[in-house]
Amino acid sequence: GRLGNAMFAYASLLGIAKANKMIAVLPEDNILRKYFLLSAKPERPEQKFKVWPQFIDNRGARFDPRLFNLNFTMDIELRGFFQSWRYFLNIREQILREFTFHSDIQIEAQELLQNLIYQTVDSLTSVEDLTLVGIHIRRGDLLEPHNVEKGYTVAPREYLLKGIRYFEEKFNPETLVFVVTSDDMVWVRANLRQQKALMVFSVLHEDVQDLALMSHCHHVITTVGTFSWWAGFLSKGSVLYFKDFPRPHSTLARNFKAADYFPKHWIGF
Repeated sequence: GRLGNAMFAYASLLGIAKANKMIAVLPEDNILRKYFLLSAKPERPEQKFKVWPQFIDNRGARFDPRLFNLNFTMDIELRGFFQSWRYFLNIREQILREFTFHSDIQIEAQELLQNLIYQTVDSLTSVEDLTLVGIHIRRGDLLEPHNVEKGYTVAPREYLLKGIRYFEEKFNPETLVFVVTSDDMVWVRANLRQQKALMVFSVLHEDVQDLALMSHCHHVITTVGTFSWWAGFLSKGSVLYFKDFPRPHSTLARNFKAADYFPKHWIGF
């Protein structure tokens, strides 16, 4: 999604700038500034219409070590994907600080979370007593024939049930709550009913609200897409990922290196 892609580009910009002892510059109208208080400087007036030399990354989820040794004495523009945690491994804590939502978004997410839970469980007095596991499920456009042909896969019911069981065995099901966000709630409600723990469904429509909601969860079950990836990265706990992505030998798979995309401590199912 647009938000997840923008977050990858920004996090990698900071990591690459730090590695090269350069200053990160992000346009003032970048979408991320609407949601986060970012440290990157806006362009100066004289930079705005300048033609910068470019480093273009069209390869998707694959780390390019050349970016950590640019040897540039002038301004350079990064364009493309840069979708690897390796670009910002050494500044993880800074990235988590950068991607702290503006307070109004945070408050809205907290209120929504409490309301979702209280609608279902009246006796519990505090969200603090619960273990929250976020589940983000993307399907929608990835099931369209042109995306299937490229190699996109969606996480099946079996993967999600396996992930749910993993957390039900790890924590007390009585204080465990699964918080589900998705672009296909009809499929979710039809397929995710077999569980002991409480499951609540967010029916928000804005990516940023769902991501803020996920960031309040202790653990995350991701599926596919960069939005799902960031829901996992912003979590402080265990993260599960769908390891059968993309489809082997597909166009997408040629530009995808799992070890560059999925952080080492995530658990693949």
